[in-house]
Amino acid sequence: LQVNGIQAKNNQGYKQNKTNENLPLKGFMKCNNCGSPLTGYLVRKKGLYYYKCKTTGCGCNRSTKAIHEHFEDVLSKYQIEDKLVAPLKTQLKYTFEHYNKTDKDLIATLKYNLKGIDEKIEKIEERYVVGEINGELYNKFVHKFKKEKEDTEAEIRKSSIESSNLDFYISESLNLFSKLSNIWNSSDYTSKQKLQNVLFPEGIVYDRQNDEVRTPRTNSVMELVRCLSTSFVDKKRGQTVNFNNLSSRVIAPGFEPGTVCLEGRCSIQLSYATD
Repeated sequence: LQVNGIQAKNNQGYKQNKTNENLPLKGFMKCNNCGSPLTGYLVRKKGLYYYKCKTTGCGCNRSTKAIHEHFEDVLSKYQIEDKLVAPLKTQLKYTFEHYNKTDKDLIATLKYNLKGIDEKIEKIEERYVVGEINGELYNKFVHKFKKEKEDTEAEIRKSSIESSNLDFYISESLNLFSKLSNIWNSSDYTSKQKLQNVLFPEGIVYDRQNDEVRTPRTNSVMELVRCLSTSFVDKKRGQTVNFNNLSSRVIAPGFEPGTVCLEGRCSIQLSYATD
């Protein structure tokens, strides 16, 4: 009790917060100098919250107001204009279908195999009914064929995506990317954390020396949308777009360049959904 009383008098002027609405980037943001996750605290005399590096002597310390403004600036770079939502929706659907053509071919093969399995089951049942095979052989082979059928149907479900679901996910994503800053700013602590981790899987980095926030890795879909959005704007301005550089930034290694046709126009790598 005496020790606690003494400690209470040695007030350091700040208080750490494990879960606090004012510190959504705590733990998610790392120090550029030492790589340590930044923690947060409240300076009660000033009534202000700060982010601080946990490494002794690092000196990475900045107000939440300044950091949040930097982070919202980062989000604004990925925010798309409302007028681009419709053409981007069309382009994303074509792009997705183009780079998932392999799945369509696989599904066609699986459905062909499934038809063959159904025929085998029908034949084995027919032979059992007419007495060509006994119950032991029937059970052995019918179970085998039904297991093959279940596995094939599961593979088809795994490789399939309904067109309606694709439209829904694209619409929801574009709606999110058109209001990123506002959505993050108005969300609660938990929602901000979820959104941050989806958009920037490896977190963010704060460079105290240059007073800037950097993003080591960005969500692939968000980066694709940003690149397409930028390309649309450049196209309107009459600037040339380097499709080879664009595709390498947004498509995972292993995909080969393709041609997508849209409204009678063909372009290497990506096409434009013009007004």
